[in-house]
Amino acid sequence: MDLRSDTIERSDFEYQEMLGEGGCGVVYRATFKTKYKDHKEAAAKVLTHLRREEIDILRRLRHDNVVNMLGFYADGPTKVIFFEYTPYGSLYQYLSQDELTPLPNELRRRWAKEAALAIQYLHNKKILHRDVKSSNCLLFYGIPGTLKLCDFGLAKDVDHSQTTSTQQGTYRFWAPEVIRTDDRDHAVFSKYTDVWAYGMLVFEICSRKLPFVDKEWQTVINYVGKGELFPTIPADCPEELSYIMKRCWRTNPKERPSINRIVTDLHNASEFTEQWRMVNTFKPQDKNGRKLKANRVACCSNGDIVVADNFEHHHRYIVTKEGMYKMALTPPRPYQINYIGSIAINADGYIALTDWTTPFATIFSRDGKFVNRFQAASSTDNNLTGIAVDKDGNLIVHDSQRTVTQYSCPDGRQLNQIQVDGNTQELPRIATNSHHQLLFYDDSTSTGITKVIAVNNEGKEVFNISPQIGERATGKTYRGMEVGLCGLVTGGENDEIFIAMKVCIPNIDKYSGRIGRPNTGHVHRYSCTGEFQQCIIRGLHSPHDLAMTSDGSLIVANDDGILKYSVEPALVVSKTMWKPKASPDRTGKDRVA
Repeated sequence: MDLRSDTIERSDFEYQEMLGEGGCGVVYRATFKTKYKDHKEAAAKVLTHLRREEIDILRRLRHDNVVNMLGFYADGPTKVIFFEYTPYGSLYQYLSQDELTPLPNELRRRWAKEAALAIQYLHNKKILHRDVKSSNCLLFYGIPGTLKLCDFGLAKDVDHSQTTSTQQGTYRFWAPEVIRTDDRDHAVFSKYTDVWAYGMLVFEICSRKLPFVDKEWQTVINYVGKGELFPTIPADCPEELSYIMKRCWRTNPKERPSINRIVTDLHNASEFTEQWRMVNTFKPQDKNGRKLKANRVACCSNGDIVVADNFEHHHRYIVTKEGMYKMALTPPRPYQINYIGSIAINADGYIALTDWTTPFATIFSRDGKFVNRFQAASSTDNNLTGIAVDKDGNLIVHDSQRTVTQYSCPDGRQLNQIQVDGNTQELPRIATNSHHQLLFYDDSTSTGITKVIAVNNEGKEVFNISPQIGERATGKTYRGMEVGLCGLVTGGENDEIFIAMKVCIPNIDKYSGRIGRPNTGHVHRYSCTGEFQQCIIRGLHSPHDLAMTSDGSLIVANDDGILKYSVEPALVVSKTMWKPKASPDRTGKDRVA
């Protein structure tokens, strides 16, 4: 096994304060002398016993709700693993700060789902966590933040005296079959013991208390092992979370739901927690009041929308959020813009346009004045196909030879250049996210299926998405219907990915023969690592492009004009969610006084 790509030298980091100590090692905050994989600091876990197979497992784990490994350092018997660092502490610390104030139900549901997704990811990788609890869940990106599970695969089974001596003893989360095992070092851990502990974690989230906090450890060990003691579920707990806890706490492990089923039930229960509704629609107009079509859109921070019409008039213009004309984007002679490929706007308000027919990018100010024009393709023989803006306001430009170049804006000074793997389409969209990844359309598969690929800053693929409408995969033809991608943006609270798709339905004309007409479309939402979350918009009439406003609303350009969709929270418990059978010994009440 080659660890060189993840190896960190001792001279590259410094230990800072100790963050915690457990049965498997000590954790320090460490700082890097120079940025390592875009991180200035990390959580350094110092271990004395660690197999290389465990390192290999950690290197392959990448998920939104798992604390990811950054690197590895070895010095004789001492091994140090570097993980993502958060200054916001653990879920246990947050819950114990104010035990009397219940969490909002939306937050309870979100954290329960994030924890379930993390465990599902580990189980799908054939990894048992064995120590699921709130102190092994860290909060990232603020308070309250995103929940990430840590210490996966490294938790070691400790003896009875060690675990019961602390307030956060793991015994509170042990399943009955683990308690009934005399030898803790050879206890039978399984996916269903993780599920039991997950139910206890959900109880922590709903009650802000440890399970059995008012019971002596001997009572817990004796009665939980017999299946006669369960936590008291709070009366204000969301119905679906109460159901899940009761199912997780079934004494017979074979009767507990799998984590896949739990994730499905959480999704079914909360698939309507965000309803995207159309809040505005208009047809953009030119200065004479003539209605124009739009097949490229981008959003300014002040609410204005930049629109390009490549169908009839080849206009580029800025309109208000109500669709009223403000100004045209016209370069001075002899410069020309023939066919807009992509539009990008940075935080300073500079508007960058690419022309599919030239290797040049054109920059305008937010008030429509021409600023600059420069060659952005890797050579004069290449055309530009996509443009985006990174979080620092620089331009990311993609050309027809799969070369991606970073330029400062607005002066067009080249900063970096990489070659992208694969065979990206000639006319792709391009987007960036906060993980320094680039997303493109790609049709490199032998099946012809169009997918979205994410690459790192070296151009190597990190993950890919193969969107589909029903059973129809993009890039394929089904009974004459062609499914294709037409819009790609990233954003939202968790840096999600939004993909617009359209279906071209053939129309038979007795005079001209068969005519393909883009007829309908959908918008899907994916997590920042490519997992499908929800179809948020359906039934679009021939969509062409997708953009996001500064407040997180979506702008869709289609044959009906410009449509604006905003999200409205509205919880609806799905009827398809399972209902546990009534059982007198599964009331969620303590069986022991």
